[in-house]
Parts: sequence; C-alpha cells; structure tokens
Amino acid sequence: MNLAPATDSRDRRRIRELETELAIIRDAAKFLGEDVSGPKGGSTW
Repeated sequence: MNLAPATDSRDRRRIRELETELAIIRDAAKFLGEDVSGPKGGSTW
C-alpha cells in the first residue's frame, strides 16, 4: 500500500501533536502527584 505524500505528512504531524499532548499530560500528572505508567501490556518506550 502506497500512501500519498500529503497523507503521510499529515499523519506524522498528527503523531507529533499526540506525543506533545501525552508529554503535557504526563508532566501534569507528575505535578499533581499521580503516577502515570505506560500502556497496559505494552512495551516501554
């Protein structure tokens, strides 16, 4: 399956946005004293 370059670029941008949001959520959880672990059954990054 060959993705169009525009779609590929859009996907990468969305992934970066989600990674940024996740980092913000993790920082907020640390600030609030909550421990946020990785995905259940998933590997650690």
